[in-house]
Amino acid sequence: MTGPMAFTIREFVRGALSAWGIYLGLSTLCFGVIFPLYGFFYAPLWSVPWSAAALVVFAVPAYVLGWLLRNQPRATPHIWSFALFGALVGAVTTLAADSAMASTGFGGMRTVLLAVNVGTGALAVVLGWRRAAHHLLPTKVRRGVRRSVDGPVEEDVIDRW
Repeated sequence: MTGPMAFTIREFVRGALSAWGIYLGLSTLCFGVIFPLYGFFYAPLWSVPWSAAALVVFAVPAYVLGWLLRNQPRATPHIWSFALFGALVGAVTTLAADSAMASTGFGGMRTVLLAVNVGTGALAVVLGWRRAAHHLLPTKVRRGVRRSVDGPVEEDVIDRW
């Protein structure tokens, strides 16, 4: 694959697994804060199997998205695209889990679950992309000198991540 943001399968897998791990940590933390008595315990019981299924189902679309963006040298389109993708994955997975458990469902908690899963999904996918694409980003550190082809504004945004 060619392009300024071209990536290997290994980098893709590292980013996908990083996003999954980050999602599990963030969702457990969020549900633990929202539901203090049982959130830390029950969140992983639900999150691990459903998010593992989402990882498998959405791996190809994530790869295609990265492939489509490979010629875009700026990080901002990547960040927004992967944030929207992560939010979509969170929403679709939550609604699929809700419909799969039609007898019990999530009931009144559906909105809370959607909000948490959409937010953590978006953040986790962007951070997973960031981890995988770190060496491809325009800012290179060589001998302590920072160089950027995108300019100082985008460099500052990326450095804050």
